[in-house]
Formats: sequence, structure tokens, C-alpha cells
Amino acid sequence: AEGVLGSFTIGLPNEVAPRGIPVTCIRLGATETDAHLNDTQEWRETMTRTIVLGRYGRPEEPAAAALFLLSDAASYITGATLNVSGGRR
Repeated sequence: AEGVLGSFTIGLPNEVAPRGIPVTCIRLGATETDAHLNDTQEWRETMTRTIVLGRYGRPEEPAAAALFLLSDAASYITGATLNVSGGRR
């Protein structure tokens, strides 16, 4: 992650990890939501060309990433950004 959020995600674990609090960031790409209902076909095609997987994400995909980060399987992850963007360039 870039900018303030990236710095926050990297720096905050130094303060809160000793108390057992992990810090992670989920970086989202274009996701099929009601916000995209009015996108023109031209805009969707332009956006899709910037996504390596060639499609918008489904809402359950970032939700699954969040559930993973909340699970015991992610208990050793902190200070990281999980890119859930279909490889958007």
C-alpha cells in the first residue's frame, strides 16, 4: 500500500502487536456493487483492461479475504497489505 494508509499499516504494529493486536490492510480493486450500476459499457471495458484477471471482483471475494485475516490461519500476519484487486495495474 502506498501513502498514509501504507505507512500506518507498517508502523502501527510496532505499537499494538505486543498487546496481541494485528494490523492489516485490504486493498480493493473494482468490485461489483450497486455503485457500478451506472457505469457505461465503455468505462467498464476501460477498467477491465487494467485488471489482470479481466473482470470486476465479486463482493464475496474481499469478504473472504477479511474472514481469512480474522481467522487463526492469519495469526502470524501483521503489518501487511493484502491486494484483492484481480491484479489491477
